[in-house]
Amino acid sequence: MRARNPSLSSWPWRIVWWALLAAVLAPAGRAGAQPQDESDTAFMAAWGNPGTRDDGDASALAAHPLYPWLQAARLKNALLAQEPDAATRVDAFLALAGDAPHGRDLRRARLAQLAAAQNPQGFLALWRDSASNDALECLRFDMRRAGGDKTLAADVAKRWVAAEKPVPECAASFDWLKSQPVYRAELIEKRLRARLLDNDTVSAKPLVAELPEASRRRYALWLKWLGDPAGELPKLGKIVALTGLDDEGLADAWLRWAKNNAAAANALLPQVLAPGGLSLTERQILQRNTALALAWSRDPAALALFRQVPDNLLESRGHEWRIRAALWAGDWNLAFNWLSLLPENMASELRWRYWLARAMAESGQEEEARARFVALAKETDYHGLLAAWRVGRTWVPDDSPYPMTAEQRAALEGNAAFVRARSAWRLGLKPVASLEWREASDSLPAERRRSLIRAAAGMGWYDQAIVTASRVGQFGDISALFPRPYEQVVRAAAKQSSVPEIWLWGVMRRESAFKPDAVSPAGAYGLLQMLPGTAAMTAKAQGLPAPTGLQLMDPAINVPLGAAHLREVLDKSGGRWPMALAAYNAGFRAAQRWQPPAAMDADVWIENIPFNETRAYVQRILFHAAIYQWLGSERAVRADDWLAPVPAAPPAPSAVPDAAVPDAPAP
Repeated sequence: MRARNPSLSSWPWRIVWWALLAAVLAPAGRAGAQPQDESDTAFMAAWGNPGTRDDGDASALAAHPLYPWLQAARLKNALLAQEPDAATRVDAFLALAGDAPHGRDLRRARLAQLAAAQNPQGFLALWRDSASNDALECLRFDMRRAGGDKTLAADVAKRWVAAEKPVPECAASFDWLKSQPVYRAELIEKRLRARLLDNDTVSAKPLVAELPEASRRRYALWLKWLGDPAGELPKLGKIVALTGLDDEGLADAWLRWAKNNAAAANALLPQVLAPGGLSLTERQILQRNTALALAWSRDPAALALFRQVPDNLLESRGHEWRIRAALWAGDWNLAFNWLSLLPENMASELRWRYWLARAMAESGQEEEARARFVALAKETDYHGLLAAWRVGRTWVPDDSPYPMTAEQRAALEGNAAFVRARSAWRLGLKPVASLEWREASDSLPAERRRSLIRAAAGMGWYDQAIVTASRVGQFGDISALFPRPYEQVVRAAAKQSSVPEIWLWGVMRRESAFKPDAVSPAGAYGLLQMLPGTAAMTAKAQGLPAPTGLQLMDPAINVPLGAAHLREVLDKSGGRWPMALAAYNAGFRAAQRWQPPAAMDADVWIENIPFNETRAYVQRILFHAAIYQWLGSERAVRADDWLAPVPAAPPAPSAVPDAAVPDAPAP
């Protein structure tokens, strides 16, 4: 019997928690924020109160690498204060700055001023693409129109077609566009289709009225399908001769409805496919989209429909999901056949190479399958880890460190953007540091850019090391890309929660890339990306106050709470890490819905997670944990315990469809 976990609400731990909480009631500090010398001290004092002029700056301040940023900030203040000579000073400064990052915000402010003053000549002369944003792009249309630009209509039309949300600054140019010869039915249809494919019926509806009467019917039907799919789509089978349908619109509307109503769509399909109505291609498209929805719901009926869909209508998503449906059903021969039909660009991916070997092994081709697994096990990848597991071998990542040479270090020290980025990072000016880092990367020869990975890791700028590795396509320096920061906090949280450190670091790397102040679009905070509601419930279970979002940016609060929540979902998942990770990402109810009708191999279950984000999340963290285990022990890794079969779902009164499937945009 497994030993009981120590209580997370035990008195010693609560005392530690309260001490940590008291220490972080003040706002979390900026990264670094450590002046090193007189120059740093002078700069930070001026940066906090920049004023409007450079007069009388000490030499230590003027020599600081970030002094141009201070100058730009002062000039912007002067511009906003409407000092008499501000515009002249700004224009002179920007002429020297060019496209340098320190001049971009100032350039935006000056461009907005020139637009307000209706000075198209000055605006267009000062324009740089590097300073553009949505509002300024629209103001630029106004300035070009005032300057008599004869090529403007095509650019405005392109922007109008692509606009996803209203931009007030573009209203005048969009109104002007309607008076131009380019504003024809074909252009209106382009925007209309884009809005309908984005399910934006509010913007689409008035556009239908602008079309010639002959074109309106197909779009009016499309709007009906999107507005009332349950009421309108069943009518398809009751019309003897359907004319004027839009194939793309029908496919899109049907898929949007079917993804949350897969069983209902499948039940309706025979009626809709009755002869005399839809064309053969239209019927096959509906079969394909219903099969996709059934596969996302892990419904075995998907296989019969996929068998009826010709290969040329599948595209990459169709190929992927018919293979996954066969894996879920345990039909290895069918999976092998469909894997053999993958386009070359897909067949060469590690994912499908693994599954082809797996299907071969299950179909009796053990010798060939083993050879493929052994080759795949050499890959530093999730599927390499799986391949080693399948043949009972340990796994070792390919660690190819590239320490910085003296020559590379000298090249970085001679790069002004790198020096500014390092200074900004040290002083906690992260936005400035990020802009300068990108400038440094762009200015270095391609063969020297990977030295930035080690440089970022050495500075403790872990997320930048990871981002830089992705930009330059270099992933072999394991120690630089898989750091173990916040060791004391992680070690204490691991001990208290009985969640091994490798999982905390693995989740941390995926969730925040080690940025303690990370905030997601969904409102999750900190290293382990805790939602305030989840954090509050976890804290309450331990008799602790609910932390604020600001407090969740402190590792001393975020990591113990994240570890406690991870322990909770792990226990609910029966100690199975794939289910626990899926639950941490998508919620325990979602992970529970995805349980199979009978016990299933973990790799098959993971591959059939319907949310793209969650599937990738589980795979990456399993891979990260293996890396961290290897780093901690310097021994080969066995993942057997992590990949125990996923148990059958408990009996449920009724099936609940997945609420949203990221796999399901229009084909």
